[in-house]
Amino acid sequence: MGADDGARLVDRELECLEALTELRGKGLGTVLGREIFAIAPEMGIEKIVAHMTPDQEQAIALVKRSGFRQEAVLRGFVIDRSGRKNDLVVMTCDVVALVK
Repeated sequence: MGADDGARLVDRELECLEALTELRGKGLGTVLGREIFAIAPEMGIEKIVAHMTPDQEQAIALVKRSGFRQEAVLRGFVIDRSGRKNDLVVMTCDVVALVK
């Protein structure tokens, strides 16, 4: 992959993020979560892990409603675009327990 390919890939990822931002609050996360849980057992997935920063309160609330629980907080683990360090919240959901 050349430099131009990498730049195009970054541009495309940013376009996708912008599109997702426009869909925020419209239930997309809930729909995607349901689909993940629907196919996880048939794919042999037993546990799903979610990572987010503590300021992502809506995302944390969404995964908690879906059965996730907080496993760890990694202090200063993520560096944002402005160079500030942020914590990373690690949450997991036991898919096998949900299916039973």
